Amino acid sequence: MGDQSARIDSTGEQETSSTRPEPIRDAFGISNSFLCSEDQDLWSQLHPSNATIGTQKELESLKKKLKEDYNMKDQLWKLLKRFLAGPNQKNIIDEGFLSVHGFIAVTKWFGSFKKMGNTCYCLQQVDNLMRKGGVKRGKSFVSWFAGFITNDKANEYLCKEKCGTFLVRFSESLCSEGGFCVAVKLKEDEVLQYQIKGNYQQACNGQRYNAKLRLISKEAQDIGPCTNIVELVHELRCGVGDIEGEFETICPDLPLNATFQGYN
Repeated sequence: MGDQSARIDSTGEQETSSTRPEPIRDAFGISNSFLCSEDQDLWSQLHPSNATIGTQKELESLKKKLKEDYNMKDQLWKLLKRFLAGPNQKNIIDEGFLSVHGFIAVTKWFGSFKKMGNTCYCLQQVDNLMRKGGVKRGKSFVSWFAGFITNDKANEYLCKEKCGTFLVRFSESLCSEGGFCVAVKLKEDEVLQYQIKGNYQQACNGQRYNAKLRLISKEAQDIGPCTNIVELVHELRCGVGDIEGEFETICPDLPLNATFQGYN
């Protein structure tokens, strides 16, 4: 008998369990727990069988729905698609697979896809990040957001920069909680990494998104709560609080900078 798990993919070729990507539970460290019924309904529309891994058809269906319902810009989709792919999931970007774990993880970082006026929480927050998550330098936009890089990679970026240089990334240890990490070069041989935690379960309960993010410091009072990551970084750069480190210079040449260029 043939492989009972075989199916036909969007190209018309037979796809077996050996060719489909594995679910990315380990990459995100989360289970299939939707934030709200609207997100679960959206996933069910994209993939009626409720499988954890979809094909390019589901990814394109999500793009089409977000463009039709919320007039999403192509450049915003380019960044959102990278976030949906998650860490070390190059095959999802290149081949167009959509994972329920990536779908849920994005809502924990940026809010639900639940409709809010003429947009949704998630697109509003990604748009805010693209507009305000950095500074203009000449004709270029330099963002402090590095996306999916590891602790070691953050140190590698910062060790060659001057003191006071910083970046923000998704937290490896807090992926399941929608957490972030900010890294700052303190001394020539020292980089500090601060965890940023929030309340993703209640972030979309009001008329405005409010993740209640806090930067956790063992030596000083926490920074926050802030409604989103852009607001928290703004407070850090303004010198709010008494934590160690000067957040003066955005780390250059981060991997997402090209995606941010020209967005307005």
